[in-house]
Amino acid sequence: MAVRRAAFEEFGPFDLLARGGDTLFLRRVVAQYGYDALAFEETAAVRHMEIDSAARYFSKVVTYATSRKRNRGYNTAKPLSMRERFWAWQRAAAVNGYSPSRKAFSLALLGLGAALWKLSFLGSISAAGPASESSPEAAPYP
Repeated sequence: MAVRRAAFEEFGPFDLLARGGDTLFLRRVVAQYGYDALAFEETAAVRHMEIDSAARYFSKVVTYATSRKRNRGYNTAKPLSMRERFWAWQRAAAVNGYSPSRKAFSLALLGLGAALWKLSFLGSISAAGPASESSPEAAPYP
């Protein structure tokens, strides 16, 4: 993400959260100036949050769910509905030419991921690591 200095000076710094400070920063910009204040650069290439295995995908699911729970007072964005998620999966499968077996496998992984997300958000499973609920990194920036 690239940010103009003036925007960072007006809306920054990022909230000091284990995850999601950049998203909350952008939400402040959009709340003040609307979506036209953001730009998407189609040719930009970013390597971010590589997910190269089912295990890494499930680990990210737990991380995102616990982060969303921790930050829910700051981030009021509505997650995608199941219908919207299914549509995105169908579109990705079509665009990438998934075989029937790959469609079934990816849909099963996504279903397990959805269940894991729910369990993580409810607190039945938690992400391990330094950004726990009681760590200073999880507190909002003063």
